[in-house]
This record gives sequence, C-alpha cells and structure tokens, in this order.
Amino acid sequence: MIRRPRRRLARFPMAYISADVPLVNMARDLDRLQELCPQLVVAKTMLAGHFNTIEVADQVNAMLDRFLAVGLGRSKA
Repeated sequence: MIRRPRRRLARFPMAYISADVPLVNMARDLDRLQELCPQLVVAKTMLAGHFNTIEVADQVNAMLDRFLAVGLGRSKA
C-alpha cells in the first residue's frame, strides 16, 4: 500500500468534548486528529461516563459556551 501525504482534514473551528474514561481514551487517536486539524479544541468532562451530556450537562454547556465565545476566534488568527 502506498501512503500519500495527507492534507489537513478541515479548516473550520472544531470542538471535541468527551468523558474522561481511560479505556475509551486509549482507543481514540486524538493526537492524529489534532495533527490533521490543528484548530481542534479537546475538552473532557469530569465525574461522568458515556452519557456526559445528561450526567454533567452544566459542564458540557459551559464548554460549548466557551468554545463559541473564544474557540471560534482562534481559527481567524
């Protein structure tokens, strides 16, 4: 298989919010995703599992509010 150099995947602001679950974190390749999308903002909720949008909705909402207020501006710089 010939590997071709990859372009950056996306040029728009991107947020990735997940629960901080060690086994799930090992299965994700967020370092690679950040390499391809340097504008990616990664955030993890605390004290929640798979249903973090239900269990700690206040954390998720605060992260989204912050991303909309600040994270969107990062991509313009």
